[in-house]
Amino acid sequence: MGERLTPPVPSSAWLGSVLPGPVPRETTATCDRCVMCEPRSTGRGVADLSFDSRVKCCTYHPELPNFLVGRILSDPDPELARGREAVESKLRAEVGVGPLGIHPPPEYLELFHQSADGFGRKIELRCPYYVVESGRCGIWRHRTGVCSTWFCKHDRGAVGARFWAALGSLLLEVERRVAHWCAAELVAGMPPPADPWGPWRGRAAEFYRECARRVEPLGWDDIVRICGPSVEDLARAAVEAFRQMESREVPDALGRGSFEVVARGPDRVRLRSYNPFDPIDLPAWVLEAVDRFDGGPSGDALARIAREMGVWMPSTLARTLCDFEILVPAQE
Repeated sequence: MGERLTPPVPSSAWLGSVLPGPVPRETTATCDRCVMCEPRSTGRGVADLSFDSRVKCCTYHPELPNFLVGRILSDPDPELARGREAVESKLRAEVGVGPLGIHPPPEYLELFHQSADGFGRKIELRCPYYVVESGRCGIWRHRTGVCSTWFCKHDRGAVGARFWAALGSLLLEVERRVAHWCAAELVAGMPPPADPWGPWRGRAAEFYRECARRVEPLGWDDIVRICGPSVEDLARAAVEAFRQMESREVPDALGRGSFEVVARGPDRVRLRSYNPFDPIDLPAWVLEAVDRFDGGPSGDALARIAREMGVWMPSTLARTLCDFEILVPAQE
């Protein structure tokens, strides 16, 4: 399990019908070698923020929709044994278990919201599906949209962050509405305040497996029919964010963005902009160069840098500065 690339099943099949190309790769934020637990002196490491290697970013209790619970319970893969055991333990204890899925217990949510600096650090917030011995996710193949789209760092900086946020919003809405659809299909004609489990009371595992079975053959057209216009709107937003992530063009007019200097050396400087977890190391001369971007034509700014500073900023570097919002498109 290296880069967190592949969307969970069945989302991967649905996204293939939504996005105009393969889901982009994120190569910096890895699970097997968490960069937030191994700060580096150069590149994309961090100087002042780090995660506890015993938890990494898995200080989050996902809400598992019913059909994903069913997939976990039905998957015989030995690598998912610990994840299945964790789910089965919750079913036996009836902890957060309901027809819509398995939810975090109230005491966990209270601790999560009270721990402003606990993300990535507080072991009490460790995900119940985290496998301590391997440092991996016990339900990886069937993880939620939240877990499959959150990264501490992005190869394309803020551009990547916007894409994954759009994709996460889409998957979250699909999971929520499909879970409601499953529950309505299986517990039909049971008006409140009747037992929400209906005839499935005491048969939660069987109920979840049936949800998974009903979702398995659904294609994207079925998802749109079930979920309605809100999902279509979110899909369009994800496609637009995907296209922006695919583009390498430098905007015609650029200005200086908002950032802070977190480390400085004779030849390199580390800047933090859109995300506290994702600083970027750059040549020291970039600090002076960005002031040449005054909202006018980008080509003029690049020419001034060459003329006044004696260095040439390649378009690839200018694009990287845009990605990380060190430079931002000028307002018209």
